[in-house]
Amino acid sequence: MTSLAMYTSSSVSMVSIVVPSYGHEQFLRACVESVLAQTFQDWELLILDDRSPDRSKALADQFANRDARIKSLSNPQNLGTYSTENRGIDLAQGDRIAILNSDDVWHPEKLARQVEVLGRHRDAVACYCLGELILADGRIDPDSDQHLDYPRGEKQDLLPHLLDANRTLASGLVFRKGAIRFEDGYSACGDWVAMVRLSLIAEILFINEPLVGWRQHGANTFQGLKHIREQIGVRRVIERECGVWQGSRPDEPWNRKRDLNVLALAADMVAIGEMAEARQAMQRDSVTKDPFVLATWKRRRMLLRLPYALARWRICPAHHWRDYLASAAKPEPTFGPAERPGISPS
Repeated sequence: MTSLAMYTSSSVSMVSIVVPSYGHEQFLRACVESVLAQTFQDWELLILDDRSPDRSKALADQFANRDARIKSLSNPQNLGTYSTENRGIDLAQGDRIAILNSDDVWHPEKLARQVEVLGRHRDAVACYCLGELILADGRIDPDSDQHLDYPRGEKQDLLPHLLDANRTLASGLVFRKGAIRFEDGYSACGDWVAMVRLSLIAEILFINEPLVGWRQHGANTFQGLKHIREQIGVRRVIERECGVWQGSRPDEPWNRKRDLNVLALAADMVAIGEMAEARQAMQRDSVTKDPFVLATWKRRRMLLRLPYALARWRICPAHHWRDYLASAAKPEPTFGPAERPGISPS
């Protein structure tokens, strides 16, 4: 069992920045330069190249030759994003870790703001911030608020909002070393699993400002349709465990998010042809009082009575189901018990 105390008592201020790098040569220079431009300068930068097919490693070497705080490293073989991040965490010298995707950039005040907030809340283990979507032409999308209905307060119990989706940005997170391990072997949902694990043991700090620029393009890892099986595994565990996790939390938004998770789980199962499993997932009654979710729940149950081809067309018309059928099932993640004071699962 993990102890919260081990994460909250360090006087070292250095931040170790872990950049998992793969095939982003065109973005890597801007990424590293955004680190060099930080007003908080007590950092080390670990660029871990995951056997990129382009000149990303050579570019990282150039930066490392110019600044002793920058280390350019290569994986012995292609490990994937989350195993690469875990390797970076293991090599990190700082007591705080920041993940920065190699196609993202930071606002100059990003680290300074997060270190300051973490310093004011010694019991907190992590802090995240908002981001802005960078369009293909380099402009910022003014309507790119990925946060949606997530809370906006500085100190958050984020777990209820993570039940159906993760809307935090990996590049927006700073956490104390030892607080997070990513799921080796995952390629899409590792951030989600890590945030759920983190939220089970601690409240999380939040800065309600866009201090990260993130990109969405064809090369983004999370857009691959084969990753649906990862989502199914995560959603199954959440539905199975959320009754225990709720503890003394109020029913809303907990029940609404729990129902939204099951609705998404059923859609994912329909997408890969598991109609019986989709119907089984929705056997229970909706637990929320939200009228939109209740109406969606009723409609989804009706659609699941249709023949498979028609149900798939109505529930998930954009999914390329043959890609899902060809992909291997992923093991379900494991989550430890909630240890946060005042959030007892009993």
